[in-house]
Amino acid sequence: MKTLLCLSDTKWRVLPSRTQNLLGRIGGVRLLFFEPPVVALPLLGGDRKRRKKSAARENGRQVRDGVVAYALPGILPGADLHKWVRRHNEKKLASFIQSKLEELGVSDPLLWVSSSSYAGVVDYLTYSGLVFDCAQRSPAFAPEEEKLASEADVVFAASPGIFAALSEHNKNTFLLPGGFQQPLFSLSDADALPFPQELFTVKNPILGFAGTVWGDMDLSFAEYAASQRPDWSFVFVGKVRSGAPVEELKALPNVQFLGYRKQGSLPSYLMRFDVLLDFRRACRRGSDVVPDRIYEYLAMGKPVVSSSIAPDLKEFEDVVYQADTRESFLACIRQALQENSAWKQERRRAFAASASWKNRSAEAVRRLKECGIEL
Repeated sequence: MKTLLCLSDTKWRVLPSRTQNLLGRIGGVRLLFFEPPVVALPLLGGDRKRRKKSAARENGRQVRDGVVAYALPGILPGADLHKWVRRHNEKKLASFIQSKLEELGVSDPLLWVSSSSYAGVVDYLTYSGLVFDCAQRSPAFAPEEEKLASEADVVFAASPGIFAALSEHNKNTFLLPGGFQQPLFSLSDADALPFPQELFTVKNPILGFAGTVWGDMDLSFAEYAASQRPDWSFVFVGKVRSGAPVEELKALPNVQFLGYRKQGSLPSYLMRFDVLLDFRRACRRGSDVVPDRIYEYLAMGKPVVSSSIAPDLKEFEDVVYQADTRESFLACIRQALQENSAWKQERRRAFAASASWKNRSAEAVRRLKECGIEL
């Protein structure tokens, strides 16, 4: 059985990341999933509880059949300032990974790297092939990204912009956008979904947002629309992070924040919304990486209104209403509420169907095979 060793940019979690969604669907392999290290000072001898907990996670845990997740050991701060610290950390992580491979009797894993922060660690590892999956570019790690791209056997890019940048360093670079959980969001029959109790008393039409509300998210468009149209209801489903600009919105009588809901219940809310709203974070301004939320929205077939004319939405400009001012945002919602187009509904669902994680994972395996990497 082939061993797939993943150096991940996120922990293994209940709500799967891009890396989990891609690799967790590859059959017939053993997946060793290494979670990112924590930057911290060495634990003191008296801190036994922390040492015991850290050691337990480093020993690995079976998270599902064929998948073992390991927590990489803590590393020293200051790697961005001191070369010796960076080298120390890289060697420490590589030594830990190699020790786990030796325990399992693995000598030639396929290495899948989803963060450029591991660029130096890779130099100290042995592997049969190297895959670099770049989901988001970071100016701070541009040299590391280029290094990994040039050394990898295969590079996957989550957007056309990333593809254009990395394909200059590797001819085996392929576009592999994000995706969504198709079985969960593919139900088109509202009667097949339970009606959320919180929405029984909410007046129609309902304009809804599903996702995390971040501190750098511009919600001024929603404030303007809600204040101009008190006869419309605005509903936000998801966590509200510290510092998120929601106080003025919460003060409006036609706005509700319902808080976090499990992913399995989200289709019930989305199906009852008349229009689905998309708001963007400042840190993603100019990015052409399509958020997974857009695919979830499209899968419902409902009208979608975005508060930005973003590069990532160019592909969907005929089925997603886009605004760059508060006034045009309000106008787009009016237009979306009047929409009566079966063609647009089906086109949205078709866009989403092609973006299922099952299809994305199969595409990755196909590209690897084209480049001589068998799984």
